[in-house]
Amino acid sequence: MDFNYLIIGGVLIVLGFLVKRYPNLIAGYNTLPKKDKDKINIKRLSSLMRNMLIILGLLLAGGHCILIWAGWEDAQNIFTTVIIPTIVIITAIKAYKYF
Repeated sequence: MDFNYLIIGGVLIVLGFLVKRYPNLIAGYNTLPKKDKDKINIKRLSSLMRNMLIILGLLLAGGHCILIWAGWEDAQNIFTTVIIPTIVIITAIKAYKYF
């Protein structure tokens, strides 16, 4: 069993909790001027980022385990190639309303 996906999934989950606690980890937020930061609903945005990072981490780790269990190891690359851009696009679309 390849543990890379489990490690990456775990790191994403930890990053999700860190983003909620330290919103400056959100890309670009820490470099915004104060007046622009005040326009952003950071509580809702950091909650969204936390949730999406945790979902992505669980999908990567859990999906890997399920595919190994089902005997479909070859489908791992396809699963990863589809799941990561999908979650990123959904996150970008949902995050837009907090700006």
